[in-house]
Amino acid sequence: MRVATLALLASARALVISRTAKFSVISARFSRAMGDFTTTPEERAEAAAMRKTAGASTVAPTVASCAIGQGIQKYVLVQAGDRYFVRGNTRAAYHKDAARPLVDELTAMGVAHEVLGGGRIQADLANKKIAIYGHSIGFPWQGEFRHDLSAAVVAEAYPDAEVTTSNEGY
Repeated sequence: MRVATLALLASARALVISRTAKFSVISARFSRAMGDFTTTPEERAEAAAMRKTAGASTVAPTVASCAIGQGIQKYVLVQAGDRYFVRGNTRAAYHKDAARPLVDELTAMGVAHEVLGGGRIQADLANKKIAIYGHSIGFPWQGEFRHDLSAAVVAEAYPDAEVTTSNEGY
């Protein structure tokens, strides 16, 4: 079926999406239009408070660089000192829910961190395929998407897996 234009109504606003538009632009526009429905102002404020903290720059080596599960999950990329951490959670309602355990652990250690951004991970661990894609509303990327950094962390934790990235999707 050929559809030239798809119109979505969101909060009494029309969002027109042309079939030639890039998916990421569509997704970003839809997310902005649907902002009231994806996260509340309180949830966005909570994510903003988790985004960056001050403290020491050294992280204990016992903190795993990568923790993801089987299936589709929301994920975040966190930087603490010169280390990067990927945290995914298949049950996370919001990206802040995927970030919270690591953020709490780093905060308890007095370690400075920054949540650089997030997206989705689709992990088929049995078949050794991991796809990293999309974006986060609560932790939007500042500038370029950095799925490449996330892929490096994941590939180190799963050296036999095929790890792919895409900036498309939500």
